[in-house]
Amino acid sequence: MDRPIVLVDMDGVLADFEGAALAHVQKLHPGAVIPLMTQFRVHHNFDDETIQRDIIALINSEGFFRGLPLIDSALDGWQTLINLGYHPRICSSPLSTNPWCDQEKRQWLTKHLGNDVAQDAVIDKNKYKHGGIALIDDRTDLLHADKAPWQQIIFDASYNQDFATDYRIYGWNDPALPELLQRADLRG
Repeated sequence: MDRPIVLVDMDGVLADFEGAALAHVQKLHPGAVIPLMTQFRVHHNFDDETIQRDIIALINSEGFFRGLPLIDSALDGWQTLINLGYHPRICSSPLSTNPWCDQEKRQWLTKHLGNDVAQDAVIDKNKYKHGGIALIDDRTDLLHADKAPWQQIIFDASYNQDFATDYRIYGWNDPALPELLQRADLRG
């Protein structure tokens, strides 16, 4: 019997997009105050236009996606999904302004999760078109999520606190994950 698919976003869920951008800001602007990230797009959290431009330049640069650090316990979380009997599959949106994005995301996946995961990954902004019982994602404004076959499980972040849901995990070590996946599976 095939294992149920759980789609997993990359940026902000497995790969620390925000952390990399903020480290870059601190490097270029040592005195800059780092605000609480209340907006999904990192550069929208800063009033300083120079910092905004620097962040945009960084995320559009060659090497950015390939070099992202891991989110805390991301590899453990991936293994937990496998141990629970699911088939985790990457489902990540490309950054259309970065021509290296798709290739570098696959390189990142190969490095951290292996070539099979990288080959199986879906890099597509239309996540709703891809099957699974659940999608673990930090983004709350997914395109046509209401048409998706999966239940979204919000991966908690400072910028998604206003999104009301009964499906939220607070990091990869959240003990609620198995129960939320079971509820999502029963829903389908």
